[in-house]
This record gives sequence, structure tokens and C-alpha cells, in this order.
Amino acid sequence: MLGAARTQTLALRGAAKRTVGAATAACALEGHASPTSLLASGDRVSGHEQRRSNFTVIRGKVRPGFQDYPRRTGVLAMKIGMLPDWDDHGRRLGLTVLQIQGCYVVEQKFDEATGYHGLVLGAGDTKAKHINKPQQGVYEKAGLPLRRHMGEFDVDEECLLPVGTELTARHFVPGQYVDVQAKSIGKGTQGVMRRWGFKGQPASHGTSLSHRSPGSIGVTGMSRVWKGKKMAGKTGNKKRTVSSLAVFKIDTERNLLYLYGNVPGNKGGIVRVRDAFFKPNLLWNGEQTEYPMPTWTPPTDEAALEELAAADTVLKAPPLNFNPLERTFAIRA
Repeated sequence: MLGAARTQTLALRGAAKRTVGAATAACALEGHASPTSLLASGDRVSGHEQRRSNFTVIRGKVRPGFQDYPRRTGVLAMKIGMLPDWDDHGRRLGLTVLQIQGCYVVEQKFDEATGYHGLVLGAGDTKAKHINKPQQGVYEKAGLPLRRHMGEFDVDEECLLPVGTELTARHFVPGQYVDVQAKSIGKGTQGVMRRWGFKGQPASHGTSLSHRSPGSIGVTGMSRVWKGKKMAGKTGNKKRTVSSLAVFKIDTERNLLYLYGNVPGNKGGIVRVRDAFFKPNLLWNGEQTEYPMPTWTPPTDEAALEELAAADTVLKAPPLNFNPLERTFAIRA
């Protein structure tokens, strides 16, 4: 038994060495001594720059890299609710509706030591009594009306926007993928069956008054409960991120985003929306797309403005290249 475990450990070590060797070769092509030399050198490399390189070093370990792409800012939106809709193939989709309410660039951030660039956004109408004095000073300095919510997004230098720029639903392309982040709905104190999905105890055969209890929480010999043991407690009301939701359509007149899938949080909650990290420049039908860089700006030509005003205000995602219903029924058959 121990021999088999040792053989498996040696095999894993060999695979890890081969992975590091491949990454080292990639580093040599780019002029670096080794992957970890990026972290050991005097020049500090931000995590964002590491993710954008052909190889990735996270906590000293080599990870698969991602393609180089510009990182734009996101937006602050409010969750309106959910509704159904149908695509071109007659498939019923559950959509979450988000509204962008007066989202403006309030401030630019820059850290010379790390090369960090960021944008502070403000969104949502409010009164002066609802925000503190320091935030009021930020809006007065920017010459903008008071906003209810503030949020910061890290961006590339070429994606910086001037203070006062308004972000609308046209910042996103119908059919692209986005990542959303919001606080989940608070459930209060819940038991282990509701919180963690425990099976519980038997319903009969001698079980009394402990049907929904967790059972044993530790061994007798250790006489302790391990840290991180799943037990009853507060559930929800935590920041959660959902990756790669497709933008089914946008309403440019009312600044609405219709996302295919569920978004955490209550109705009226604030949601951070930005381009998907793992599916950049990709539509839900598999085609490549280009985002408006660094954001969408209205045309200045009068003819273009008239054409834009006469165009449809609801923009839908392109149809899929296959019929998902036929594929589903073929699998069932």
C-alpha cells in the first residue's frame, strides 16, 4: 500500500517538474531566466501582468496563462429582477435584468510602485444626507452630481477614461460574456442541512429529537473539533462572483442589461459587472468580437446621430450556430 502511494507521489513530482521545465523554456524565449525570477527580481510584477503573460506564476507555482487582451473598466448596476424570454430556436431562457443608473467616472487611481491603474465609479441617484462628507468632496472635486454607490475597477493604462465619462449599456456587446459580483441574499442562522446540504439523521428506528442534527463533530481520541468544521451558523450575505454570464440583449433607451442566468443578491442590490475574465472577446455562439475601446461614445456627426436615433433601441445577441433543442432531444433519444 505504501509502495503504491510512493509511486503515485513520484509520478506527480515528475509531472510537476515537466510543467516547470516547459514554463522555463517559455521564459527563456521571452528573455527571463525562470518563471520565479519574475517574483524574485527587483522589478515588482503585478498579478494582473502575470495573468496576461504567456505563463502565469501564482504563489510561486506555474499556472496556465491567458491570451493578451486589454482590461476595460466595469460598471455598477442595480438588480431589477428576473423574467423569461425565448431565443431564435424557441428555447426558454431565464434572464436577470440589471439597470445602469447614472454611472460616471469619478476619479482615476495610479500607483507608481506597482504600475496599478484604476477607475472609481459612482452610480445611483441620492441625497446629501445619505453619503458622508469625504465622498461629497470627491464628487464636488469631479464636478459631478452625488451618487449613491461607489466602486473601483482595475484597468489597463490604455483603458483609462476621463473623469465625468458616463458608462451606459452600450459599454457591453450583445452576446458577450460578463462576470458579475454582488452580495448574496442573507438567510440568517441556518442548520447544517440547509446551510451545507447534510443528509441528517434517520427519520425513524430509534432517532428522537435529532433528525436534523449534524451527528459527530470530531473523534474521541483527538478530543477536539477541527477548524473549518461545517456547522450551523449565519448563511448568505456574502460577496459572491458568478463568471461568464452571456449578455442576451441590451436596452439602450433604458440602460438595461439582460443576462442569461442568475445574479446574486436581492432586488435593488448593487452589482459589479465587467468583461468575463475567462472568455474575453468571445460571443456565446463561439465567434470573436471586439469591445468598444475604452468604452462606447456617441457619434458627433449629425447624420450618424439621426441614424442612431432611428435605430432599434433593443439589441439582441446573434443566434447560436446550432439548435440546442435538437442536440438535447438527440441525447435523450
